[in-house]
Amino acid sequence: MAQLQGKDVNIYIRENGSTGAFKRLVCTSSTGEEFSPNQVTVVTNCGPLTMINDTPVSFPLDGIVKVDPDSDEVSYNELKSYIINGTLVDVEYKSDDNSVYTTCSAYLTALSLSSPSEGFATFTGSITSTGTIDITP
Repeated sequence: MAQLQGKDVNIYIRENGSTGAFKRLVCTSSTGEEFSPNQVTVVTNCGPLTMINDTPVSFPLDGIVKVDPDSDEVSYNELKSYIINGTLVDVEYKSDDNSVYTTCSAYLTALSLSSPSEGFATFTGSITSTGTIDITP
């Protein structure tokens, strides 16, 4: 049975509306995707009706701050710029073989930096979709 290694799944980002190449989020120690359907209940004269309104996806991420990223890598400072400016980005979350694949437009919704007196500076954050989610490579 073939198994997927976590190191083979990456987050790629570019500014929404750009035709440029996606850039890989550099030095991640952990990434993921979480789907959370939003349920809406409407009370009618036939009784309550519950339906799914939408299903956004969130991408939690953790990593080490790289101070000299390559031109094809997204740095911590770029993430910081995206969250401060409310920049809409396009996201690809995919494995090298596309067995895992999700793409959408999204906003960076959380970002924090930890700088211990010994060890590497690390970041943690979350990116949350808005609009259509595509799971077809």
